[in-house]
Amino acid sequence: MEAERDMVGARCPRCRCHQAPWQGCAPLAAYRECSADYRRNPRRRTRVEDSWFRRGIVLLVSAVLTLALAAPGSGSAKPELEIQASLYSVNLLPPESRCCAFKLQLQPSGALTTTIIFKHGPFTSNSQLSESELRALRDTLAAARFFDLPKYVGVLPEDGVEHRMQIRLGKRSRTVTLYECPDDWFTPTTDLSLKELETTRRAHMVWSAIRALIRDTRATVR
Repeated sequence: MEAERDMVGARCPRCRCHQAPWQGCAPLAAYRECSADYRRNPRRRTRVEDSWFRRGIVLLVSAVLTLALAAPGSGSAKPELEIQASLYSVNLLPPESRCCAFKLQLQPSGALTTTIIFKHGPFTSNSQLSESELRALRDTLAAARFFDLPKYVGVLPEDGVEHRMQIRLGKRSRTVTLYECPDDWFTPTTDLSLKELETTRRAHMVWSAIRALIRDTRATVR
C-alpha cells in the first residue's frame, strides 16, 4: 500500500489514465489479477505457452504451403497434347501451281515434324515447340470446344481442300475434317445453316492455330 500511495498523481502504468490503482483503475486491477494468476498457476502458464507454440506451427505450415503452391510447376500436370494434321487436295499436288499439301505431327514432348509436298519433292523439317506455344494450343482447343465438334464441318465442293485434324489431349481424342470455309461467317446459306456456321468457325479456329506451325513461306495455301 505504501508503494501504491507513492503513485498518487502518476499515470496508471497499464492504461495510462490519471487514476491511481486504489481509486478503481479497472484495467490495472485486471492486469494484476491476471499476472498474479499466471505466476502462481503453472498449468495456466503451460496452456498459454502451448497456445503460442501451436499458433507458430500453424503459421509455419501455412507459409510452407503458400510457397509450395506458388512455385513453378507445382500445379496439376498438363494433359499430353498430340496432333496429326494434314492439308490435302488434288489441286495442291504437282504439277499444280498452288502450294502446298502437307502433313504435320506434334508429339507430347513438343517435338514437331512437318512434311510439305513441293514440286521437286517432299521436304521434311523438325522443330521444338516451347511450353508457351503448347499452352496456346491447349487454350485454343478449349475455346473452340474442339472435342464437341462433329466429324465433318464446312462445305464439300468437288476437288475441294480437306483440312484433317486428329488431336489427342490427355484421355480425350477427336478427328475432325474441315472442308471449305464460307466468306461470310454470319449469314446462313443453302450449304450451311447458322449452327453449321458456328461449328465451322470453331473448327477453323483450331485449324488456324495448327496452320501457323507451318512457317515455310513457300506454302501459301491455308
